Amino acid sequence: MERISTKAVGRKAIIFFLMGMMLFFDSVIFIEDTNSPVLNSPDDIICESIGHNISWIAEDNQADIYVIYRNGTEIVSGTWCSGVPITISLNGLLAGLYYYIVIVYDASGNFASDMVIVTILL
Repeated sequence: MERISTKAVGRKAIIFFLMGMMLFFDSVIFIEDTNSPVLNSPDDIICESIGHNISWIAEDNQADIYVIYRNGTEIVSGTWCSGVPITISLNGLLAGLYYYIVIVYDASGNFASDMVIVTILL
């Protein structure tokens, strides 16, 4: 009996030759994704409240959802695409100190997070 196998991402074809007959078996290989998305870390910001924003860029082959919090309260969530900026405007904020946290998840549930501290001046 001779065994020949070929591999492809997520699938494996196995061909058996047995007594001159060819038998085909197909099986699924599950590859566990344990890698967290890669997320940049923008600098903290000190500014006036008009014309500024925060942009994060995350990368992952299985991009899924993101959540942005301001001072512990969720303010926006959605889906993200690898390499495409996730941007939040700082327009309209009153003078003060704000903590922005973004969490990006991939389809396997892995995540990365970052915090940017924003100081809005009078």
